[in-house]
Amino acid sequence: NNKQTTPPIMNKINCLNQIYGCEESFKSQHSLIMHLGECIFFKCEFCEWKGTSLELEQNHPNNCEINFVKCKNQDIGCSIEATKEDISEHELTCFFTPFSKTFRDILSCNANLLERVNSLQENHKSQQQQIITLQQNHKSQQQQIITLQQSLLSQKEEFSNVIKQQN
Repeated sequence: NNKQTTPPIMNKINCLNQIYGCEESFKSQHSLIMHLGECIFFKCEFCEWKGTSLELEQNHPNNCEINFVKCKNQDIGCSIEATKEDISEHELTCFFTPFSKTFRDILSCNANLLERVNSLQENHKSQQQQIITLQQNHKSQQQQIITLQQSLLSQKEEFSNVIKQQN
């Protein structure tokens, strides 16, 4: 009756960066996840740099000479991607460079014109509303004039009748 149960065998989980030299292993996924935030064996896919995931994500791409970057004229049509060193050379002779200032000026001018058109449309709507209000007021005033004219006619008839009766 004295059965002893053997504890379950816990499989250890190796760090995902084991191929880059990390020898850490963990009992739980949670421990692994916590470790990955601090593991110093993350490796750049382009060069030999190693460091933490945060450094790789935030700082290294800006400093990696082999990392591919896009031409500064990509927004106006250039599709060239190259290493930082090569892209610097490319940008000196990029076909789109002479057009970049003109194109960006046109975009800026178009944005300003669009803003002005929107402002004019708003003013126009406001003025149309004022015209409608004035027309409504005018119509109301015309109705008041008609009512006053009818009242005057009525009073004139009454006055005329009173004078006839007195004669």
